[in-house]
Amino acid sequence: MRILAVFFCLLLACSVSIGAESQEGDYYCVREVQNALELTLSHPGSWSGFTRKQLERCGDAASIALLKIMDKDELAKVESVKGMLHIIRQAFEYPPVISREVDKKPNVTVFLLNHLHQDVSDAQVRSEIQQTIEFVKKKSSE
Repeated sequence: MRILAVFFCLLLACSVSIGAESQEGDYYCVREVQNALELTLSHPGSWSGFTRKQLERCGDAASIALLKIMDKDELAKVESVKGMLHIIRQAFEYPPVISREVDKKPNVTVFLLNHLHQDVSDAQVRSEIQQTIEFVKKKSSE
């Protein structure tokens, strides 16, 4: 009986450490951003509350995830850029809940948005990018 109790304790300890690794290992919110991007591109406006809350914890890491997920051609598509803007806005909606302190500063996000602003030719999307830059800067300074 004692051996069985020790076995269960070891099993529990291993499962807790594996769970912690999987949550902490995704520093850049890649999984969350990938899911949100797929939903945004296939069914605009169909995010669940859970998806929104996950993104709100990402901050600047969401932009790093977008750069990891998107290839050069996707960064040039108007639909993709609009989806990215939606994700970035959600990632900075509530700065106090951003998980990591370093992600509360929009360094990568502003860099990415400035790059998109230069590369996108659609005037409406350029305006949306500029509004997103202003939104992120305002939210991160609160």
